[in-house]
Amino acid sequence: MSYDRKVFFDRVRKAPYGGRLSAVAIKGLEAILSEAETRDDVELNELAYILATVFREVGPNMQPIRELGRGKGKKYGKPDPVTKQTYFGRGLVQLTWKANYQKAARALGVDLVGKPDLALDPAVSVQILFEGMREGWFTGKKLHDYFNDHGEDPAGARRIVNGTDHAELIADYYRAFKAALEAADVATPLPDDVEVDAESPDGKPIAKSKSFAGGILGGLATLIAAVPTLLQAVDSPLSLATLAVAGALALGAGYLVIQSRIDVRALAGV
Repeated sequence: MSYDRKVFFDRVRKAPYGGRLSAVAIKGLEAILSEAETRDDVELNELAYILATVFREVGPNMQPIRELGRGKGKKYGKPDPVTKQTYFGRGLVQLTWKANYQKAARALGVDLVGKPDLALDPAVSVQILFEGMREGWFTGKKLHDYFNDHGEDPAGARRIVNGTDHAELIADYYRAFKAALEAADVATPLPDDVEVDAESPDGKPIAKSKSFAGGILGGLATLIAAVPTLLQAVDSPLSLATLAVAGALALGAGYLVIQSRIDVRALAGV
């Protein structure tokens, strides 16, 4: 899938961002959208939940961060006796525990065990985010368990990362991101009364209306094209005057045809 950035950012600025979208947030959102567009198997609703999760896990800036407190008081917050590294939460989805760092290291080919701070690198973090949520790295639960042909469960999907913590809040974020993605999806089909004419003069597809009104305007456009031939048939001043009036009406109709095609073409995104 591919997403119109202007439409997407305009929509999320309203919700879930509440009217203000910073340059830092745009950069973070862009990184996630770009990663999704490189993956043919990421569905729109899966991407919406990924975005909602990051919005909750690291905040509206959508940037990789270290866990607050760095695991203090938790088993994973103690230095590993072998590597001397501490595997507290890092990244866009807070990768924790040595076993998960090992799993991510094998999948991505990055030494996250010896250098766990690499999980803070935006390019690495976004891959951990997608692979982890889609493959069930964090809890054994994966996106497809909650978003599939049987429906969707954005509240239950919180189990992919962290049990039921803030499940309903993240579900609300999910709905806002999903609406923005649906509006920005450039693959959205044309309305039922629009068809694409592949024979356009400039070689680009032109969307035109198949409605009754569109057909009448198309007929008037044909009349415009016939004006030169009609002029050759004029043999009196009266006929010339009549033809001039008809020509003016035809030109006006032609203008409407052009405008209608431009409007529909804009609607179709071509």
